[in-house]
Amino acid sequence: MMKTQNPHSGAPALRKAIEKAGGITKLAELLGDGTKSQTIANWMSRGVPLERCLLIQKVAGVPCEELNPEIDWKTMREILCAPAVITGGRSARKTK
Repeated sequence: MMKTQNPHSGAPALRKAIEKAGGITKLAELLGDGTKSQTIANWMSRGVPLERCLLIQKVAGVPCEELNPEIDWKTMREILCAPAVITGGRSARKTK
């Protein structure tokens, strides 16, 4: 893979994900959402988008915090794991 002139701070982690997946084309396939290998290459300088960080973490095991350290992942995880999000807006507790 070609080195990016102005790599994003998450570029080393993205390289690690590409390596774990078996190449950039294989990572694109593993994402399963139509992402092209050229798009992944562009993320080296632009950064991995939030929603793709989650997919890459799932398929390659590289933490979101490393893929895009500019995102406040602590807050994002609190939002994504909030009971209302998990239960579709319904309370997780039963009421009498």
